[in-house]
Amino acid sequence: LSDHALTIAYTIFHRFRERVGERAETIEKLLTGKFDFTLKETINQDTSLNQFAENQQQAENRWRHQIKYDLLTLDPRDPQAMATREQVGQRYRQFSQQITNTTADDLLEMFLSSLTSSFDPHTSYLSPPSYESFQIRMRLNYQGIGAELEQHTGYVAIRKLLPGGDAQKQGKLKAKDRIVSVGQGADAEMIDVTGKTLREIVQLIRGPEGTLVRLGVLPADGSKLTIHQLTRHKVTLQDSAASSAVKEGPAKADGTPTRIGVINLPSFYVDLDGLRNNRPNYKSSSRDVRSILENFQKQQVDLVLVDLRKNGGGSLVEAINLTGLFINQGPVVQVKDSHHRIQLLLDKEAGTAWSGPLVVLTSHMSASASEIFAGAIQDYRRGLLVGDPATHGKGTVQQIMDLNRQLFRTPANSVNLGALKLTVQKFYRPNGETTQLRGVLPDLVLPSIVEAAGHGESKLSFSLPFDKVEAVSFTPYLFTNPELITKLTQQSSQRQQESAAMQALKKKLQRFRLNQQAKTIPLNQQQYVASFADNDLSPSVTRPAAEEEAKGSKPTGPYLTEVLAIASDYFRLLDEAKITIDGKPTE
Repeated sequence: LSDHALTIAYTIFHRFRERVGERAETIEKLLTGKFDFTLKETINQDTSLNQFAENQQQAENRWRHQIKYDLLTLDPRDPQAMATREQVGQRYRQFSQQITNTTADDLLEMFLSSLTSSFDPHTSYLSPPSYESFQIRMRLNYQGIGAELEQHTGYVAIRKLLPGGDAQKQGKLKAKDRIVSVGQGADAEMIDVTGKTLREIVQLIRGPEGTLVRLGVLPADGSKLTIHQLTRHKVTLQDSAASSAVKEGPAKADGTPTRIGVINLPSFYVDLDGLRNNRPNYKSSSRDVRSILENFQKQQVDLVLVDLRKNGGGSLVEAINLTGLFINQGPVVQVKDSHHRIQLLLDKEAGTAWSGPLVVLTSHMSASASEIFAGAIQDYRRGLLVGDPATHGKGTVQQIMDLNRQLFRTPANSVNLGALKLTVQKFYRPNGETTQLRGVLPDLVLPSIVEAAGHGESKLSFSLPFDKVEAVSFTPYLFTNPELITKLTQQSSQRQQESAAMQALKKKLQRFRLNQQAKTIPLNQQQYVASFADNDLSPSVTRPAAEEEAKGSKPTGPYLTEVLAIASDYFRLLDEAKITIDGKPTE
């Protein structure tokens, strides 16, 4: 690398691609044969126990074990089923194609990010396509036709149409339609995209607002190839923005249900370009949440619940701005650079957008900016934190360095170099503690699939250590205290004891943790079924289940039911203590 040569990266990758091709042939051959699920075989769950295969026979035997495991996890009752075999084969064919289609940009990103991650796990290189995707995630909009695509083996299909895009407005394209060719403008040559990667096809479809693009589409209903001409527009990723709903919890003292305004915040997003250029209506998470809170005021909600369970972070400034919606000025976070210089970052705006009771819901997936917000709310005793035993534990700040700007001092250079995401600071709560490694501990802990399946910052290689700085001066509210939290914990524990659904969840979690401790997993069908098949938290389903729980996709499930009950209890106890406005006692 010091000689400005990436030969070693290409050499390693070409060998890896060669091996993937060989293993793909082995897998296809194995899937055409029969497996004996009565043998007392196992596979290592702890992959650190694996040794390099000494010969081809050992390598193939290890893959035989892996395919048996894949078949068992997909269908423990009938692992020999042809549909199950096809599903496993499809998975590996898609991976093989992905490796075959790896571009020079992809390889450079993998190589340089492997290098930077040896310093800390969050410093990485973003290739031009990845940098563009990052910017889209931050501003929640892009210029295109408004279709979400998905990769299949050998082709790309439409997953869903997005509101406001030309694809949805025209009403001709449907989910599962295959895209086989793309043409620019009204008459440019149609380019065959069969076999191209999802990223390559997306790059061809996106373009400047107001321009035309043509798609060659094979409809999902089996009808003939059709050419569709669409106009690119600005498309907002509404599903990734803050959303809200009003839920009803248990009854208050007057007999009416507690009205709980729930805000689901997937990330701390901001349109950086709009912010830099002082556009009046630029999009950001704090602006969207402010608007939601104004609506909650009109709907006369009793309490606000901010759900950060799947929020992996985002803009540091947005974390400060969001905190400022709930506190009346004051320090939010401290940051320390490599020279040990500490800077205090404050909410400078007077007043609040919501002065009533607040609950913040967190999980092991809540990270970075989420932890800044949750930590400040807890330190200020501004609201009640409920969730997993700890948040993710990412307490570092990254700066995005546009390499075009850095090297050429202009974003308009003809060579797009991508960006460097560089760890430049650690952040600390107002109480002086970093969230690094340990995360933010909630006031009330609930049993959670996410926590059982998750891997926090402490499990990442080369993560920075936990430390402290001096606490800063701030005036806390009275929305929480040890006595109140003890009462809420006791009431929640009692409900969980009486809830069959919560007890079933706890038993499954206990069983899952025991299975996690096992060094090996049985490949004998009878033993596997006894250990995993009756458990909703088996290795094959735990992560999707965790993600669904984090989305709150089952609003009537036991987890959210208990959260709403806790929120209602919290409101009642504050009401009894006459702490309702700005966290201060009222007469």
